[in-house]
Amino acid sequence: PATFTKPYEADEKFLRQVDGLVQLCQAHRLVYLPCLLCGYNTVASDEELAKQAAYSEAFAKRYAKVPGIAYYVNGDLSFRWIDSPDIKRLWNEFLKQRYGTDERLREAWRLNPPEAKLGDLPVAEPRPKGWADIRACDFHEFKIRLVERWIDAQHRACRRGDPEHPTTVEYYQLPYGGIDMRRSMAGLDLGNIGYFGLRGKDIADYPRILKFNDLRVVGKGVSVGEFGVKTHPAWSPEEGYPAKTYHTTRTEAEQLDLFLAIPHYTLGLGGAKMHNWCWLDADEWVFPWGLCYPCDNVEKDALCIYRNVGLLFRLFEPVYVPPSVYLLMPDTHRLGPSAPAVQAAVLKAIDALLDLHVDFAPIGEAELDRLPKQAQAILYPIPFCLSDATYEHLKRFVTNGGALYISGDFSFDPLRERTRTARLRELAGVEFEEENYPGITSDATHEVQATAEGEDVPSYTARPCMRFRLVGAQAAISYGGLPLAVFQRLGKGLVFFTADAPELWQSEDSEVLRDLYKFLIRWTGVQHRWDAPDDPAI
Repeated sequence: PATFTKPYEADEKFLRQVDGLVQLCQAHRLVYLPCLLCGYNTVASDEELAKQAAYSEAFAKRYAKVPGIAYYVNGDLSFRWIDSPDIKRLWNEFLKQRYGTDERLREAWRLNPPEAKLGDLPVAEPRPKGWADIRACDFHEFKIRLVERWIDAQHRACRRGDPEHPTTVEYYQLPYGGIDMRRSMAGLDLGNIGYFGLRGKDIADYPRILKFNDLRVVGKGVSVGEFGVKTHPAWSPEEGYPAKTYHTTRTEAEQLDLFLAIPHYTLGLGGAKMHNWCWLDADEWVFPWGLCYPCDNVEKDALCIYRNVGLLFRLFEPVYVPPSVYLLMPDTHRLGPSAPAVQAAVLKAIDALLDLHVDFAPIGEAELDRLPKQAQAILYPIPFCLSDATYEHLKRFVTNGGALYISGDFSFDPLRERTRTARLRELAGVEFEEENYPGITSDATHEVQATAEGEDVPSYTARPCMRFRLVGAQAAISYGGLPLAVFQRLGKGLVFFTADAPELWQSEDSEVLRDLYKFLIRWTGVQHRWDAPDDPAI
């Protein structure tokens, strides 16, 4: 609504038009989703944020008694820096709370030193200086906090005006700078992404994207705010349009496949709702994303399929049952210079579990206190720099009978210094001896041929990030007489630790990760239907 009025000044004439739309939606049993501040910048001064919140509150209050409404606070989230003393103040307060003194700040930012004292540091994106650049990590975290601040302000405003109806925003399909759904939703009720993929990959990539954003473990549904493709020839490579963008023209058969696959995957993976983009190809300009042709509103075949799928799904009432397997997101490692590589690694882990048809849920490091009691196994790929709080959660989980898989390293602190080698001995039964390469900077020169110590454990080419010796653990995989991966009993539980990080460097089409995870699921003793077709394409 704010798109069609003066900023934050919805006049009565416009609101009467909205009233009519709301009334029509209720008459036809449709849920109205007003996008209150569509495309608005999530970096806002205190004054601007207050005006936006007042607008959201007033709108929600006006329609609080409407049965079918949910507040789509923002779609197409934007993050643009503004020159504001408020943002500078927030940046310095964030650092002050984290470090307390200039001395501790300089120590943390050892690779990229501050040019001013706490309280006077400018808001400027640093040029990253390697994996351990904490300044870059802090700035990334601050961007997430700014997005969370904006979303929280609008959510609370809607709640003041309407305490009952749900709120959501539309995120991009994967984290983009500070716009990270897994870490900035604040009090929103429903997770929501837009999904547009590349031709030939959009259907195959969708399950892992939706699963990455699954927050049901903390009580927030996951949904799709928009999806679709164009079939108009103007966007075809034959007309000179680039072949590898989500705008690229598809055949009508590809469109029909998409409108069958995306809804079925959404239902099967636990999605709460989905919408396509959009209803009608525009009459006044060429914008062919619709389910109907322009001007005469003739239906496309995709509309028939989409409608019938919707009618079919009305026959089901899905019930969420917490799984016994959890993929722990390495959220601290997803900050700063390592973010793209770690995100890609997590997606490979999700792919491997989906290929094995394992029922699992992702969970964040900060969400471990909400780990369901049904949890029997946690897979934790490439954590490297986890907090002490996360480590203590994991130790309790294992000693109480859980099974834990960790890959790569977990002896770095959140400042990416190796100060927690005692964790290796305590949790994995090994003692650190030597680093093979810093951080996650492996290449082919670090490859070794790893050999399994037992029949069920896979052998493969690995890149161990460290050398260690056994101090209680049992070798599971070795190379050149040295242990690569180990089993360790701790309390009532089990730990499988590998100094390799296969999620980082194995190619997407490699079977190594799938074979390793298949062994791990069997090893944990989690009930799984192995009689299902063992085909990752299904």
